[in-house]
Amino acid sequence: MGRIRMLPVVGMFAIVALAVSAATTPTTAATPGGGSLDVATFNIWGNVGHQGSADWVAGAVDEVLRPVPAVLALQEACRNQAEEFARRLRMRVEFLTLMPHRCDNGADFGNAVVYQAPEDGPVVRRILPGLDDDEPRGVVCVQLPRVAFCSVHLSLDPGRRLTQTRLLASMRLGRGPVIVAGDFNAEPFEHELDPMYMVPGVREALGPRGRFTQPTHDDGSKIDYMFTWGGTATFEYAYTRPSTFSDHYLYAARFVF
Repeated sequence: MGRIRMLPVVGMFAIVALAVSAATTPTTAATPGGGSLDVATFNIWGNVGHQGSADWVAGAVDEVLRPVPAVLALQEACRNQAEEFARRLRMRVEFLTLMPHRCDNGADFGNAVVYQAPEDGPVVRRILPGLDDDEPRGVVCVQLPRVAFCSVHLSLDPGRRLTQTRLLASMRLGRGPVIVAGDFNAEPFEHELDPMYMVPGVREALGPRGRFTQPTHDDGSKIDYMFTWGGTATFEYAYTRPSTFSDHYLYAARFVF
């Protein structure tokens, strides 16, 4: 879960409406040339905000997922919602169940990767150490032809979060370059993110640590990230886009090889 969990839905909509004019100009970085992949991450507030329903997914796709990315990380997703995103986008989906039948409609609750290209290796599913109340945290990774792409959701508790980032930074998550995308529940200079920023050669889509130009949450903070390491690829640009369907923004970037 993100920073604000129990906002009334009407109140949340009002906050997002005020944020629509927030900076969404792409942040440009140096590129090595070659191929590219449009990537994105989105905490969809799937049960607290939508009680497991998927009837809002079409609106969310039209609102924030045009153009359609090649691969999308989802957090706080009910399985039927992740499957509906995949159906609407004409893509595949891999789901990590964190809490079976937890959503109000009886669906499994967890993280997902929605993607276009066929997988090029085994899917990695890992439950991370530490619980917030009864909610486990975890990471799911799909090996694509050029990169392993992971969706992650970390704890609200700083101590548990530090344990989780230490493990993430040390895990073998795929073959070749990796992108770890999702809701880290920490702002850029919080020490729980130290292990991520200390990975050799790591880059984050919105730029060097502390160059925070765009929020990813409707409280004005940046708590969502897309980290890459394990190769020379980098992010050409990145942007965030407010959504009336979540308390998080869509966070998208172009990954270049």
